[in-house]
Amino acid sequence: MDVQYFLNRRVNFIRQFYEMAAAPFIERKRQIEAEEEPFVPPYSEDPEPAFLEEWLEAEESLQVIGRTCISMLAAVFHLYFKTWERQIGIPVDDSFKADFKNGWFNG
Repeated sequence: MDVQYFLNRRVNFIRQFYEMAAAPFIERKRQIEAEEEPFVPPYSEDPEPAFLEEWLEAEESLQVIGRTCISMLAAVFHLYFKTWERQIGIPVDDSFKADFKNGWFNG
């Protein structure tokens, strides 16, 4: 099995997923910051910026998408390393547990 091929395919999928899912939120933030339609601020003496709630929602959405992609990436790397471990035939016993006490990626 070509482990590198599957790793590249999954990482490319995650990149594409992030770009496609994040695009509307990035555009919304850009429109708000540029004061473009439909985010043209009305006249107000309120010190709070117009459309602050919409901007914060778009930012929070980007954070959720980013964290989702990081979680998927961690799962991909975990599977990648486990597959190499199996293919190479490295025995995993209790002597390795100390190395992995802070997580498999740190180990």
